[in-house]
Amino acid sequence: PAGSGKSTTLATLVSEIQSKAVGRVAATPSALEATPSASGSGGPESAPEPFVLLHTFGLMGRSDDIRRVLLRLCAELKQRFNIYVDLPDTLREVAGALPRFLAHAALFGKVVFILDGLDRAEMHGLELHDYLPAALPLAVRV
Repeated sequence: PAGSGKSTTLATLVSEIQSKAVGRVAATPSALEATPSASGSGGPESAPEPFVLLHTFGLMGRSDDIRRVLLRLCAELKQRFNIYVDLPDTLREVAGALPRFLAHAALFGKVVFILDGLDRAEMHGLELHDYLPAALPLAVRV
């Protein structure tokens, strides 16, 4: 329920990961960010700490459109892990792309994937199983 501390708990988790890996967290500007991030610094081989992929819904104008968010998250994974797979050409293809990008990223490092406020997302008919893999790669946590 609203006000039960879910976002605070996520902020604590992100802060703990950031304190272990300063500058290796990619996130949208949000209340959850404890410090500015330097997305894309270091290569996958130099970052044994988890890469945090974070989005908070309900904070910025177009950030609630799940398709645009998924496209941005794929782009962040592509940049961070030097993934050579092309980004989807249309917003309709985005939902199926995220599982592939997570699987590629998991080959190079650990990923913590956080979607906060998902109940505020504009889903456009998508269900959770449409954009999350049925089985996560071993190096990915949601």
